[in-house]
Amino acid sequence: MKISLTVLIFIYLLINSSSVFACSCGGYPTACAAYQGAEAVFIGTVQNVQNQKKKGEDGNEYVAGQVVRVQVEKAFKGMKETEAISFLGIIL
Repeated sequence: MKISLTVLIFIYLLINSSSVFACSCGGYPTACAAYQGAEAVFIGTVQNVQNQKKKGEDGNEYVAGQVVRVQVEKAFKGMKETEAISFLGIIL
């Protein structure tokens, strides 16, 4: 009885299983590929971070992003300024 029940469960799982695929994301780019694809590459120090708040539909305030000011110490690609300002976040 135990063998036939085990066989029936195995057959049930084979019939009702769906196809499974491995991750196709391809991993991370190499350092050279990341450098080539970047608009700017530099070494810098964060000087200031400000939270950007937005009101949601429910009336409450949420942090929707940040404005980051960076003092550029050494530019390798795409930077001629001595300060970089970037907005990080989402828009509600």
